[in-house]
Amino acid sequence: MRNYLFLIVIFISTSAIAQSNSKIADSLYAVGKYEEAITLMQKEDTSSVRILADLAKYYKANNNDTEALETYQKILNRDSTRVLAALNYGEALLNLGALERADSLFAKLNSRFPKNAQFYYSRGLANERMENDSVALALFSKTQELDTYHQNALYKLAKNRLKNKDYQEAIALASIGLEKKENNVSLHSIIGQTYSTMAVFYEAIPHYEKIIELGQGSEFVHTKLAFAYYKDGNFEKAIENYKQALLYEPGNSSTHYLLGKLYAQTRDFENSELHLLMAIKIKDQPIDAEYFSLALTYKYLEDHKKAFDWFQKTLKENPDNIRAMYERAVAADNYFKDLDTRINYYQAFWNKYYGDDANYLAKDMLYLTKNRISDLKEKRHMEAEKLVAEENNDSLAEVETDTTDLVTKEK
Repeated sequence: MRNYLFLIVIFISTSAIAQSNSKIADSLYAVGKYEEAITLMQKEDTSSVRILADLAKYYKANNNDTEALETYQKILNRDSTRVLAALNYGEALLNLGALERADSLFAKLNSRFPKNAQFYYSRGLANERMENDSVALALFSKTQELDTYHQNALYKLAKNRLKNKDYQEAIALASIGLEKKENNVSLHSIIGQTYSTMAVFYEAIPHYEKIIELGQGSEFVHTKLAFAYYKDGNFEKAIENYKQALLYEPGNSSTHYLLGKLYAQTRDFENSELHLLMAIKIKDQPIDAEYFSLALTYKYLEDHKKAFDWFQKTLKENPDNIRAMYERAVAADNYFKDLDTRINYYQAFWNKYYGDDANYLAKDMLYLTKNRISDLKEKRHMEAEKLVAEENNDSLAEVETDTTDLVTKEK
């Protein structure tokens, strides 16, 4: 009897220690100290399914996918009815890229639990990663059929509708998810992107703003929001959000370029110059668009020399930039004094594009060019006539002087 009581006491003490270690490990897990929790639980009796379940959970949290996989396998070997362990085992297979094994496991779980939406979704992930897109979409649809508000399945389906230009369906699916979880950032993003693609920018704006309000702002979100504000005519808000985008990615030449264009539209040419120069500096291979925008900024600043130089650089990058060639002639017209030089730049534009019906964009500029060439030639003719008249007057004055001298001498 005494020995029996002794054994009971030892068992109770051991059990108490195990429970104490388990509580301590859970506390460590709760504050993110996964390694310490794992070390503590490894000292316990790993023949216990409960201990193994905790240990697997800690492995998973610590991204020890291989160890988690082995531990879930041990649990299922001991008790194949543990559904949660089977689900986690499948997720570990997904994380390790064992996609066919994961698909097979979830297919078996589908058979055993045909009303469990999550198993269909997880199997859908496996097929998506194997690029079996039609199978994956069918499984995501089945998931949403079983669980109307399944957030991840709705996201996958809405994203697919957006990709395939079924815009109304994309918005409808994402909106279903937001009915259940109004702060789902991914679904707000889908709706915002869909409205942006449809060019319904005033509808896109609130969804991007909501994402930022939820603390999930990014370079992508601020850029999308900035463009939406720009297209909606709110240049100040567009500038504000492009500047926010630069905080995430200061070296983005495209953002600097768009800021430069926006500042020019608000007639803040100093900042326009700053950002356009930055865009050009950042790019390894600058293209004509950045050069052209900077040249236009100098044009508006009436710095005709710099405008001319940057239009020249634009044409060096892209000799077929119609507008740049015309604007170069205008800059030359404003900068050079020599009439022949000014005419020659307009004439170069005329010679290249006159008669080329394919370049319909050049028609208005050709009309202006023709009129300006005519005006400058008339001005040149008038100046020539004036010069001849002045020379004739000088000659007549000389004759009159000679005549006067002759009369004086005769007297």
